[in-house]
Amino acid sequence: MSARKQNPMRLIGAFAPSTARLADAMTKLVSMPEVTHILEVGAGTGAITKSLAKKIGPGQSADIVEIFPGLFKILKMRFGNTPNIALHCSDILHFEASAPYDLIISSLPFNSFLPEITQAVIDRLVSLARPGAYMSFFEYRILQGMMPLVMPKAKLEQFHQSRAIIEAFLERYKFDESHVNFNIPPAVVHHVRINKP
Repeated sequence: MSARKQNPMRLIGAFAPSTARLADAMTKLVSMPEVTHILEVGAGTGAITKSLAKKIGPGQSADIVEIFPGLFKILKMRFGNTPNIALHCSDILHFEASAPYDLIISSLPFNSFLPEITQAVIDRLVSLARPGAYMSFFEYRILQGMMPLVMPKAKLEQFHQSRAIIEAFLERYKFDESHVNFNIPPAVVHHVRINKP
């Protein structure tokens, strides 16, 4: 199974580049003392990577994963020489990490994925996290209410199935959230802690 096999437009969830406020909220856990190994997935053109690059310290390292070669080229131009950051053009479902991560920052549009992809990606991210690792990801809350109004019936069931997967994940692991109202559209950043046996 590969996320790449879906319609690419379904895989790009942003309507406009993420604002500095959203990027700051997404990277707020970088400074946690136990965070040394970081994964950013779905980096796009690097709006959140830019904030991460400013916050990452000398004792930290980050892997940046982007599935689309065109966007990866932009990331390479912008961050190819940034210390402590490694860039990877890869499907996260097939990406092999050198060690578990202490923090995962995800811009993947879970609400736009087919439910089986949503489940597979969440499971993969959990498998890449060390026990007790943090994860931050964002959603456009207003779109969650609007999408069912414009979706054809065949797609609506898939949307509800994906939402159920996301809500179950949040119910199990979420400990905080950040509201970013000055973003287009307004966003909420979910912060979870992946407590595994």
